Amino acid sequence: MAWLGHSLTRVSRPRTLSGRKSDLDVWRTILKLFLDAKILSKEAEGISGSRDQLTSVQRLMGLRNQIFQARLSNSFRCEESRPLLIELFEVFTNCLQFQSFLTYHYQAIVEALGKFEDNTSLK
Repeated sequence: MAWLGHSLTRVSRPRTLSGRKSDLDVWRTILKLFLDAKILSKEAEGISGSRDQLTSVQRLMGLRNQIFQARLSNSFRCEESRPLLIELFEVFTNCLQFQSFLTYHYQAIVEALGKFEDNTSLK
């Protein structure tokens, strides 16, 4: 994942006197939209506990649609930026899948511990 950060840094460096192209403003807008969407944070629901996976996926798809409707992907000046945007969405998708795995794993552990407690309690 470090390569993604290095690549984003390279394409979003401010312009130099040599006239090198930069996508700083476009990436800044995309990352601001991501933070505003609160895809990976529980704060958006206002409840404690695990996140609703469906809500997260819907927010990610909404973010994707918002980026493409605003034609931000067409605003890139560097050739490397479009593939990086696709990679970034793959990272977000993998994070949601991992989050889903953790949620199911946690639920399975709680259920197993509950059964263990029922079987070993003294009555």
